[in-house]
Amino acid sequence: MESIIFYGVALIILFVLLYLFSIINYKVENMNHNTRYFLTLPYSIFVSILFGFGIRITVMILSFFWSEDDTILNVYTISYTLMPFMTSYALVNASSFMMPNHKLITAIIMSVLVILLNVYLYYLSFSKNILIFGDSLLDFFDFKRGSIGEIVYLISFLAGIGFGIKHSKSEASFIGLEG
Repeated sequence: MESIIFYGVALIILFVLLYLFSIINYKVENMNHNTRYFLTLPYSIFVSILFGFGIRITVMILSFFWSEDDTILNVYTISYTLMPFMTSYALVNASSFMMPNHKLITAIIMSVLVILLNVYLYYLSFSKNILIFGDSLLDFFDFKRGSIGEIVYLISFLAGIGFGIKHSKSEASFIGLEG
């Protein structure tokens, strides 16, 4: 009963966040450039968190229908591949969405900032021997984190950034902008 209430509340929160997302997307088109510069980072983080939260809630609900073996495989796969790919892709795309006249350069700058942050976190992870990466889904299902998973997480994260930059580049060239 408690888990049903938890999932119900989580779904309500997700729908409220999606509603806020739609309002923000509508308002962005009417903002001046100075406001967009200021809001690029917070908006990108918000979209990335929204994507991650949506995937987590979906996995938690779908786990009711999976066998134990399927749950283990699916949670590890999603935590180490899909989550970092989608959240980094969303972060890069959201940043380029905020700056329609500078899509590519904004996506590259955001990517460099996020990669530098992750390099620092990897340094902390390996120097302090603490496993930082992996998703909270692993904690929710009481699964252990591992070093190989962290490497897979990094590769998926970088792939998401690469696809985000590629998407921003193709959008910029499609509408006739050069960065």
